[in-house]
Amino acid sequence: MAPVTDPAGRDRAQIVLIGALTLAVSLVAVAVVLNSAIYTENLASRSGDAGVGAGVDARESVRDGVGGLTDRVNENHAGDDYAALYGTGLPTALADWRPMAVRHQVVAGRTFRVTRAGGMEGTRIAQDGVGEFTPRTSGANPLGYGAPNWLVAAPVEVRQFRLADVSAADLTGTTPVSDPTATADVFVVDVRDAADSDRWQVGVYRNTNDGDIELTVWDADSGSHVGSCATSDSTASVDLTGATLDGEHCDALGFLGELDGPARIFYANGDAIRGTYELTVDRAGHRTDAPLKDRVDAVNYGRHCAGPTYADGPGSEPYAAAAVYSATVEFRYVSESVTYETDVRAARGEPGPGATRPVVTDFEVSDPTADDGAFTVDWAVADPNGDLASLEIELLDTGGDVVASATQSLSGAEAGPGSATLTDTGSVDATYDVRITVTDAAGHERGATERHDDDGDESGCPP
Repeated sequence: MAPVTDPAGRDRAQIVLIGALTLAVSLVAVAVVLNSAIYTENLASRSGDAGVGAGVDARESVRDGVGGLTDRVNENHAGDDYAALYGTGLPTALADWRPMAVRHQVVAGRTFRVTRAGGMEGTRIAQDGVGEFTPRTSGANPLGYGAPNWLVAAPVEVRQFRLADVSAADLTGTTPVSDPTATADVFVVDVRDAADSDRWQVGVYRNTNDGDIELTVWDADSGSHVGSCATSDSTASVDLTGATLDGEHCDALGFLGELDGPARIFYANGDAIRGTYELTVDRAGHRTDAPLKDRVDAVNYGRHCAGPTYADGPGSEPYAAAAVYSATVEFRYVSESVTYETDVRAARGEPGPGATRPVVTDFEVSDPTADDGAFTVDWAVADPNGDLASLEIELLDTGGDVVASATQSLSGAEAGPGSATLTDTGSVDATYDVRITVTDAAGHERGATERHDDDGDESGCPP
């Protein structure tokens, strides 16, 4: 070991001590620099996260605001056509709402811009005045139980499905229900998918023990009781897509969010309840010759030309009117740290994921000449997420065999208007079914079928 003091008498320990102190000071300085850098980066990341969070909050406020505007436009412009809804109603409402929506963001040093990018046509089915839940034309009975019963909407995505002004005194059903189909005096909302593989029934009645308005949900596939909810109020509302009874959450009503695809909606024992209702569906067309109403009347009355199930707008109830099912706006948010751009889709009251399945927006069949087995089909289709794939139109004889068809590859969000003429080149029948099917890239299908006499009636209806 080296001596601490050298032969010349110099003290080497002082040199070691000074070196150690110098090294310690250097390490402390490095630590301070590193900590400063970490702290600065942390502040920067926090600032960015806050900016992004504020942008997301602004986006969701826009979604809520545009959704509310859409519903007000549908109500205030009931009876207008799609051109008026999209050309005047929605743009005017957005222009009036936008300045108020952005004002508080500007005060906080942030701005956002909302520009309408598009939307999806739909139909609003409603009864505005208090009355029984029966169709406009009597005689509908497609379910075989609980007459009067009727199809309210053909396979549809549905939002804002609400029953309101339901009075306990007007409910004729007075006993708790397990299976609603077994009780003749209880009003039932019957919901099923297009293939009848999933089916639920909601019975609404008055409990005579305490006078409460109650509802029971029954799973018809498993034959089991899902759950019940009740309110002591004398008048109540039922929000089927929002899963509430009189504003309080009702877990049993959550089944609509479980449906995989479009649903068919029926009312049974429609004379066992009085109130109002509304629902907005993603099927365009509300006139007598348009797809939604044709499908409904065909089920309720056996032919698409019979009925009608509902009127073509306010003034007679129930009615169906052109509506905006969903609205999409371009959203741009800017703050001192973040610029955020995206499309925002608004469709209030959807019980599950947004509608993505294709839809037939126009389907009209004409028969120019009698007894020739030829029919002309005018069509148009759309898809909310823009992945149309193919279209097929078929002519079926009375035996159910396809005797003529036309197919077409598609792409994008909309296709048509188009036209096709199908002709039976074999032995001509007196009656044919005309079927249209649109498919998207995910393999989802939506279609419609009409029965037509080969009688030369241009409207496609029997004489």
